[in-house]
Amino acid sequence: MTVVGSIVYATKSGLGNLAKLLFDSKIIDRVFVAQHKTYHNNLEWYPQHSRETNDIKKFLESIDTLFLLEAPLPDVFDWTVAQTAKYMGKKVVLMPMYESTPRANLFLMDEIICPSLLDLEYFSEFKPHFIPVPSSPDVPFRLRKEVRTFVHNVGHGGIFSRNGTVEILEALPLIKSTDFKLIIRIQPDAGPELIGLVDSIEDSRVEVVKDHIPFEDLWAEGDVFLFPEKFNGLSLPLQEAYAAGMLVMAGNRYPIHTWLPHDPLIPVSGYFTTDLPWIGIKVKNAIFTAEAIANTIDKWVGKDIRLFSAGGESWAEYNAGYNLKHLYDELLR
Repeated sequence: MTVVGSIVYATKSGLGNLAKLLFDSKIIDRVFVAQHKTYHNNLEWYPQHSRETNDIKKFLESIDTLFLLEAPLPDVFDWTVAQTAKYMGKKVVLMPMYESTPRANLFLMDEIICPSLLDLEYFSEFKPHFIPVPSSPDVPFRLRKEVRTFVHNVGHGGIFSRNGTVEILEALPLIKSTDFKLIIRIQPDAGPELIGLVDSIEDSRVEVVKDHIPFEDLWAEGDVFLFPEKFNGLSLPLQEAYAAGMLVMAGNRYPIHTWLPHDPLIPVSGYFTTDLPWIGIKVKNAIFTAEAIANTIDKWVGKDIRLFSAGGESWAEYNAGYNLKHLYDELLR
């Protein structure tokens, strides 16, 4: 039996959640847990017999395929482990993130699996494969009936404030509706500038939550997930919110509009180019005006969303790990 291993963070972050999802879906069999420079590792996510924390050579010897998520961790610019794996005769497969994966060592890869159509476009010269990231089995579904409560997860803000928090706050004075609530959640260890921005909100319709919300509670409350991201490809929060039955109010941009219902998406007013010098590329950064966000919110307050909510449950079933695993196995095993 082919053993697939990955170097992971066991942290409550995008890469940490992605690794756990692939492990829980039985796409990854073993992990080497890298130490994150900021966030705490949750070693209990992985059974002791399936994880290694100290000896990378011992880890590589125990696997047949090294499946890298974004890049080797913890240093995305040090690909020595990929070179070592190749020297040991291991298969090396990469799931890149177009906005954060360095390009210099991609010749080492036997296969590249892109988690979004945007990643597929950026890595087209390497003949990649597109396989969606599975829906999370840990997200409980609840049928949402009527739009009354919006949720926006600031997190740590995202690089270049890509989560759209600033634009949402600018939209607040323009929203005409009064009979709704907006819950804004922010990590208590977010940057002081971002914390200060959220603390400055003076709007009775807004509830600010500064806390680490347990994953099982993350999508329990709210009818709409408000998240106008500007340049992501893969977005686990959008997937999780949709699977939970929420109406997803993201940006009407590629590739988000290829898999989410169009009606609730926020119109894009234009794009500007953002340089990412650490990997030497430029990305298209979407512009969302305060007016567009406010108008979209006003349009949906009080609306019946049961059909949209049920659609999220169907999407999660179709994209469950047990339905996608064979596609991953064809390339990894």
